[in-house]
Amino acid sequence: MQVHGEISLLNDVDCFYMDGSFRNTETGEQAEQLSETYDIRLFWIPHRKVHVKDVGSEFRGPEIPVLAGKIISKFNIDDGYIDAEIIGRASRHSMEMPDEWSDLGNGQEVFQYMKRLWHTVAYFG
Repeated sequence: MQVHGEISLLNDVDCFYMDGSFRNTETGEQAEQLSETYDIRLFWIPHRKVHVKDVGSEFRGPEIPVLAGKIISKFNIDDGYIDAEIIGRASRHSMEMPDEWSDLGNGQEVFQYMKRLWHTVAYFG
């Protein structure tokens, strides 16, 4: 679905689906608070994750395994798994510290790669 224009949580949103990787995180707590405040049903979908070694270049491009490896290294992810929460954290960091991600491209390119990495996790996770 694409939305053009303003959205009112009170008038336009009935339910919200949140990846299980956000449970017991600040983002998950915020989602729970918003859901309660605006009477929005919150559904937790299964925690999707993909091991960095399983992120190939065929599905969403050759930049995606490079990005996955960089995220694992930069955020010291010991188990090697990429999920929505870590992609969100990396995406925020890339906007706050763009110079640290410039080896992958400009800000808009990195943002697009983050989305492609999420597509990979959502599909294969």
